[in-house]
Amino acid sequence: MIAYLEGLLAETWGTSCIVVTRGGVGYELDLPAHTMASLPGRGESVALYTSLVVREDAQQLILLLSRYLRYILSFTATTTPLHTEIEQCCNYAELSSVGQNDSVEVVCEIDPELSELPLPPVSLLTLVENSVKHGAREGSILKISITARRLEMEEGALANITVSDNGPGFTPQQLEELNKAMPREENGRHVGLANALRRFQLLYGDGLAVAFASGREGGAKIELFLPLQAVTKGDAEDEIADCG
Repeated sequence: MIAYLEGLLAETWGTSCIVVTRGGVGYELDLPAHTMASLPGRGESVALYTSLVVREDAQQLILLLSRYLRYILSFTATTTPLHTEIEQCCNYAELSSVGQNDSVEVVCEIDPELSELPLPPVSLLTLVENSVKHGAREGSILKISITARRLEMEEGALANITVSDNGPGFTPQQLEELNKAMPREENGRHVGLANALRRFQLLYGDGLAVAFASGREGGAKIELFLPLQAVTKGDAEDEIADCG
């Protein structure tokens, strides 16, 4: 609860006003008529006793947003373990659902052996953001599935990471374009996706394979195949640094 508010009077109308604090946060207040009549002019200092209750979802929003911003702005390493990316994907899903009627759910199925798999920071998170941006539909819950499995192939072991959702999916034309070549930025399109996949390629080299598909009942699906022998946790940072 906020019991006292001090700042500059920014605007008044009817029985309402906006007070901007020194920190730059503006509060809209409904006041009794006699209090409105005693307010100073716009731009002047004002101090008011209030009874403002901060909603629980607003507090949750602040917490989730601070985690999100701290992660995307403060990392210094050139790689991050898979489990950290997963945690941030779940945090982002919660952040996208706060105060919304249409929620976002993330379900994960991760092979414990791949928990420390090095990934470019914010790369998997970008794929989830892409699902939320293009897959969310009014009146329905967007369900995003993230799986990570180890595959034993003749050429060597692979990490198969899949991000899928129950949104509208890709159009046939989009699938043809995406599977023909690595996505590139075109007139402001595919910016985040192209950047994320490029950083995967810098880390895992030519052994990286990417596949795009639509589910039988709709939804988009992106599969990554990462050669486990290509990068170890110890030399991953040097590889990306050399390419940066």
